[in-house]
Amino acid sequence: MKITTSTLVTLVFLLLVSCTDNFDETLLHGDWKTTDWYILDSGKKINNQMDFSFDADRRYIIDYG
Repeated sequence: MKITTSTLVTLVFLLLVSCTDNFDETLLHGDWKTTDWYILDSGKKINNQMDFSFDADRRYIIDYG
C-alpha cells in the first residue's frame, strides 16, 4: 500500500512540474511552413500545404490548403 501511495504522489508531482510554461514564446513568433506532413498511424503523406503565423499577442493563423 505504501509503494502505491508513493508512486501516485510521484506521478502527480511530475504531472504538475511538466505543465509549467518554461519556454521562450518569442522563439515561436513569425511564419512557419510545413516541409513534410504524414499521418502517423498509416504513414500516408499529405500533399496539402499548411502554413502557420504566430503573433506576439498570442494569436495565430493557420492557412490550410
